[in-house]
Amino acid sequence: MLRKRLVALLMVSILMLTLVAGCGQKAENKPEAEGAKGTGKEKVEISLWLTPQWKGVFDASEEGADYDSFFKYAAKRFSEEYEDYDVTVDVQVIAGDQRDELLNVNLNGGTPPDIFYESVFAMGDYAHRGALVPLNDIVDDTAKKDIAQNFWDVVTFGDDIYFYPFSHMPGTLVYNADMFRAAGLDEYIGGENEIKTWSLEEFEKILNTLKTNLPKDK
Repeated sequence: MLRKRLVALLMVSILMLTLVAGCGQKAENKPEAEGAKGTGKEKVEISLWLTPQWKGVFDASEEGADYDSFFKYAAKRFSEEYEDYDVTVDVQVIAGDQRDELLNVNLNGGTPPDIFYESVFAMGDYAHRGALVPLNDIVDDTAKKDIAQNFWDVVTFGDDIYFYPFSHMPGTLVYNADMFRAAGLDEYIGGENEIKTWSLEEFEKILNTLKTNLPKDK
């Protein structure tokens, strides 16, 4: 379908995920015969949602930097460079704590965004629910070769790829050093500004020790 293919191509440029319900529902609307720019090309509008991740196109210190800056820049570049249709991308930032509510309401109403930028952790359930469009037809070996296989494994559910691994943000866990000391776990405490790394076995030992050895008043 026209809209599914165009959304897929846009995704290669700005690297998001698509929501199938919105794609299928809106695809039935025929594009205008001529784009607003007077180019004679058919006009297609694509909606893109994101939760706040970073500000600016390349740096938060840029004048006027905001959470949608990069995506508006990428959408503008895509609209200028894509030749087959007159594409307009509507970029909208939504609060992280409203993500699921807004998505569910719009999915139920048949009006979800075409593209959503969010983590696999937050959006994986939507793949299991059948709310996302697989990207298998646009992710070939050429697209995969400069991204490590373990990232592709994370975004693949069954035989289908549902996310394009655009960025990676490592998760961190803050721990209470005083509680560690009280439980006799001094060897696992790092420096004040050090990011400490534990193995799975060490983490299990820490949790079990905190559970059994931590004084009740701590």
